[in-house]
Amino acid sequence: MKRISRILLTAIPLALATGAAGADTFVRMLAGPQGGAWYPYGAKMSEMFQKNIKGITTSTGPGGGVGNIRDVDKGNAEI
Repeated sequence: MKRISRILLTAIPLALATGAAGADTFVRMLAGPQGGAWYPYGAKMSEMFQKNIKGITTSTGPGGGVGNIRDVDKGNAEI
């Protein structure tokens, strides 16, 4: 779990840094289903990204497993 967290904390800011300077970048993040164990983690990560990375606005939506991968692939979410 620590390894995944480190990878995310390194990769996400790098990915977001490619946005246009001065413009807010909207980042949609998928987590587990509402009421599930992963959703609060996703919501907190989204909050932390918005608070600590200048120039982004985030939102968290429900997701899960393979569906998250498909939604990111379709462009429905970034994380």
